[in-house]
Amino acid sequence: MTGLTAWIGIRDVGRPRAGETVVVSAAAGAVGSVAGQLAKADGARVVGIAGGQEKCALLTEQLGFDAAVDHRADDWPAQLAAATPTASTSTSKTSAATSWTRSSRASTSARASRCAV
Repeated sequence: MTGLTAWIGIRDVGRPRAGETVVVSAAAGAVGSVAGQLAKADGARVVGIAGGQEKCALLTEQLGFDAAVDHRADDWPAQLAAATPTASTSTSKTSAATSWTRSSRASTSARASRCAV
């Protein structure tokens, strides 16, 4: 189910194009990690949101994410702004209420794919 959930969220709903930025919350989890890798395979720049430095390191060092944001850090809004400087057309996968939505970094043409569990 993990792979299918990620596939539907990225390939059927979000449909990222090469060069777009995809923001994945819960990115170190089962669905988020697969979603990020699918978006990367589509040529997107992928930013993962995870809790803690270890999980963020996993995203960038082992899973191929371009950047990671630690939602537990006090400066997470600044981290997100630095990781998404243009925030042009972005896709977001969420598994819970996400800081991405509250951050107002998404452009008016952004697409959001949400899977709440």
